[in-house]
Amino acid sequence: MSQIAESIPMTRRSAFARGSAVAAGFLASGTGVARADEDWTTRLSTSVLDGAMLGVANLYSKTAAKTQTANDVVTCQVGLSILYAHFQEIGFNASVDQKVHSNAASMIGYQWSPADVDALVKQISKWGITLTPEALSALMDADKRSDGVKYIETNGTASAEMQVISLLTVIEKKLQKTKHARVAENGYLRLVQDLGGSDPSEEDIAACQQLVAQYQAIIKTMVLLSTMYGLTATIGSIACPPCAAIAASLALTAALIDLELTNYCSG
Repeated sequence: MSQIAESIPMTRRSAFARGSAVAAGFLASGTGVARADEDWTTRLSTSVLDGAMLGVANLYSKTAAKTQTANDVVTCQVGLSILYAHFQEIGFNASVDQKVHSNAASMIGYQWSPADVDALVKQISKWGITLTPEALSALMDADKRSDGVKYIETNGTASAEMQVISLLTVIEKKLQKTKHARVAENGYLRLVQDLGGSDPSEEDIAACQQLVAQYQAIIKTMVLLSTMYGLTATIGSIACPPCAAIAASLALTAALIDLELTNYCSG
């Protein structure tokens, strides 16, 4: 997907960005079907889910290698915006909000087994990303879930989704402003970020700290929801065939946010 995105002319990439805004606007407007029943499990488009997760996986791998571009972020943002609009339309968000209100205690106390974590790792690997069970277990720790419950009860699932899109906008703007140059060193090419030769200002540091604090709640919310659908898949996969993939997609999104924040604050 990254090669396709990088080959698209600027005019079409602008159209992609506008498409992202339209999809996000659809989500924010609350239009579409907002039913709190489980019909969404039969209406979920796996192609939309997989398409969005391929974009997330691509951005994750490139951010880990510090080779991500603004185009990679836009591709990820568009895919997630379409997915989140789809979630709103089929009633997924309404179902999530209802379940969090009624099942918070069981979700907070649920302990992921090694088999649960391995299932997540296996699903995520289908999108081209290898996360170790140890890293995923640390991310899914139970102490991160209570704040997720508070966030959903106060703001709702759609708000968390919009915050993910907002973070990607922040990351894209930083990448657009950062100059990159390829220089030869000892016979090898390395990527150098031209930050003007100056250390981060106090304002930059404060802004970074504020961003990290703000998005910890979103990470915890995604972890909570991943736990909820991982638990549902474990108890009865027949009743919810897509729940395992949903759980993995939420865990991967949480991992991406965590990585992007680390990368953002490290320069």
